[in-house]
Amino acid sequence: STTNFGVNWGPNLGGPINMSYTFNGCGTTGDGTAPDVSNWDVSGFTNFYQAFISTSGWTNALDFSNWDLSGMTASMNYFMYSNDGTTIVDFTNAAFPSTSTQMTYMFYNSEVEDVTWGATCDFSNVTTMAYQCNSANVSSYEFNVTADFSSLAIATNFLTGTQTMGTANYDNFLIRMDATNAAVPGTLGMGASKYTGGGAAATARAALVTAGWTITDGGIA
Repeated sequence: STTNFGVNWGPNLGGPINMSYTFNGCGTTGDGTAPDVSNWDVSGFTNFYQAFISTSGWTNALDFSNWDLSGMTASMNYFMYSNDGTTIVDFTNAAFPSTSTQMTYMFYNSEVEDVTWGATCDFSNVTTMAYQCNSANVSSYEFNVTADFSSLAIATNFLTGTQTMGTANYDNFLIRMDATNAAVPGTLGMGASKYTGGGAAATARAALVTAGWTITDGGIA
């Protein structure tokens, strides 16, 4: 359905609210239209696990640009796993909270191409981003220049194959990882992402490798 539940939809449900599995399998039995989520107040939601999983028949986009994730205490694992219709995920105003620790398989096997996280997002306690965009169509993935990855220890197959963050975005990711990460080194699987040689990003990447990180990427741009 294209029903817009309205700006008061979230508050009227009360809280705390669990959104996990809410749209699991929707769109696979003939209804190919995603709901209008553009003005939902989700600030009282605590769990988004598998919220839009297996929505592979949808033909229109989900608009998260006004979502507020600040109430989340659980994970966003499998958030849009096998979702169709959405190519741009705009979490510029999301306020991702430090209380959430896992971001695995979020966009796995989806049609997502472009992901943006804003300055209000706090990733300092996220420990794993493994397989986040594996088998998706990602060609641009942006973290803010102030992003904090203090606890990130696992990013195996974050991107794979020809997937890329984009050079400027990957440069920033490497620089912020080197500047903030304090976890036991693990694996960064960054697909075909390339970094700028001879500058801050190359220096940051080398420092991460020296610290014990295993990094797979597309090399120097």
